[in-house]
Amino acid sequence: MTVMQTDIALEPLHERLYGLLAALDAFLARHQIKYMLVGGTLLGAVRHQGFIPWDDDIDIGMMRDDYERFVALTSSAPFPLVIADANSDSRHIFPFARVYDGASAVELGYASPMTRGLWIDVVPIDKTFRHPRLQRLHLQTITFLNALIASKAGGFVRRKLRPGERIKFGIYAALSRLCRREWLFAATHRVATLCAKSEGAMAGALFGVYKHKEIFPAAIFHAQSRYAFGPLSCWGPADYHRYLTGLYGDYMTLPPVEQRRPKHAIRHIDLSRSFLDSDPR
Repeated sequence: MTVMQTDIALEPLHERLYGLLAALDAFLARHQIKYMLVGGTLLGAVRHQGFIPWDDDIDIGMMRDDYERFVALTSSAPFPLVIADANSDSRHIFPFARVYDGASAVELGYASPMTRGLWIDVVPIDKTFRHPRLQRLHLQTITFLNALIASKAGGFVRRKLRPGERIKFGIYAALSRLCRREWLFAATHRVATLCAKSEGAMAGALFGVYKHKEIFPAAIFHAQSRYAFGPLSCWGPADYHRYLTGLYGDYMTLPPVEQRRPKHAIRHIDLSRSFLDSDPR
């Protein structure tokens, strides 16, 4: 099946992604690695008992120690699981890992186009500062480094920029040309784990799109419950109400109709072939 983004049939994608998550859940259980549904995937589990109807990927989080154990297992994942991060995929453009479906091909419409499979985002849950100003500086530094990575790798969607944005992104482009890709990812890792040994710190997905709204007392990620997610039973934060309210506010109210659409820059999807045949890592 090959489709354009505006014509994506989401039900077949959801079925494939349920299968991918089931395989990942079994793999993580085998290696005693804990995970949790986060972001829109947890919202889907709570509000829809499965996918948000217009969602096109899965988001899970892991505490940093589990995350590091997970990315060390890149070569051990059974097909169709393909674990990718900056060390295992030379074209990886994210400061977190992804698990791709090796039995599908998705053409992503970034400035530097690439083809990968349907995916599950695997984000580390990192500690950050409790003091608001230090926390803000921490997040701003990570956001800045992520912008340099995206500029370096062409991992952004081209669009018409306002005058101020042209200056900002021009600076990112100039600075990224001065930095090696490996250095940018290493620097991002060092900054993200700056508070790893802090006691009583705040924590969250520091690479998340909701910035400071992603940050909670670290304890919220340790108490977990099982949630129905379509045909699966998956782990998530026990205090889902506090978490989802922090991210979305009134999370049970649906967004306006015009916002109910897939959010990723997908050009084509083919569920009958592997991206490994056309765009290997």
